[in-house]
Amino acid sequence: MKIRVNRSSLVSCATTAICLASSALALEKADTKWTWSGWGGGGYFWSAAIDPANADVMYLGGDVVGLYKSTDRGKNWFFINNGVNNYGIYGLAIAPSSPRTIYAMSLDGIVRTADGGATWTPLPETLKGKLNLSAKRYASVRPVAIHPASPDIAYAGSGTGAAYLTRDGGRSWTEIDYRAALAEAPAPTVAPASGAGFLWAQLNIPDNDWKHHGRLERYYAKAQDWSAYKTLSASIYLPPEAPELKVALVVQSGAGWTWQNGDFATTKPGQWTDVAFDLSGLKDPNAVNMAHIMFRSEGKAFKGEVGVDAVRLQPADDAAASLAIGEWDASGSDEGWRASK
Repeated sequence: MKIRVNRSSLVSCATTAICLASSALALEKADTKWTWSGWGGGGYFWSAAIDPANADVMYLGGDVVGLYKSTDRGKNWFFINNGVNNYGIYGLAIAPSSPRTIYAMSLDGIVRTADGGATWTPLPETLKGKLNLSAKRYASVRPVAIHPASPDIAYAGSGTGAAYLTRDGGRSWTEIDYRAALAEAPAPTVAPASGAGFLWAQLNIPDNDWKHHGRLERYYAKAQDWSAYKTLSASIYLPPEAPELKVALVVQSGAGWTWQNGDFATTKPGQWTDVAFDLSGLKDPNAVNMAHIMFRSEGKAFKGEVGVDAVRLQPADDAAASLAIGEWDASGSDEGWRASK
């Protein structure tokens, strides 16, 4: 469980894989079967491309042998490594508007040819010492694409997760800020129950898991005296797409940290649900160590945010004002509400 205080974002990091689509010329139905075309080189062939204007012309990129070309639909192949700076070729893209222009991504940047592979020119800005627009073994899939109307406009996605655009044939590159589209989804738009002690908690409940639960916990460095209070209460919000969840409030008190929980309430998706715990049976009301808000699913998976608000203690004297205990821990301090470990 994660807590996001005042709707600020929790940052998570994950490896981003980039796949840029490329097109290939479909062969006639009569040519869709495969025939043996002879052995050549070692290793694996990770990339292939077919000339969009001439189906007889094919290219292959290997992980240890560089580049091959065939001009007879794969019956015979020959090396085309003149100028290639690295023989681990994991991506090939042919310019639809100029089929003799090809970009190839290796383990050390991108090379380009304008004469059908007779000669290749490394693109300096893409090399590891620069932008590192390089393939990543066993992870790169179609990492280069070319604009259909211009051979000078190309896109490249690196094994580092960055994506770049060139408009001058690879001499210079501009990073594409695609990651903004992958930002964390905004919290549900919903009015707080009271606006006092409001937070969003991230739950991740597996399917058919009846045993485990998620908890928010409020720890006190010094035991608290709750003997003057009769009820602990809170309001819980579920987004409309969530399944019904069971929620209960828990108090641990005394030297033995006795665990006592109130009845489970069934929360309704798309609305606030009030949850309460009668403190009259609390074992040690003058020595409260922790309070908890416990979430449990009846076997249905749910991954998303739930709202928590108005966590309060109601005094035994009904005329007295309730006490909000919604100090949400955003700094890692010992006290305050936090996700249970």
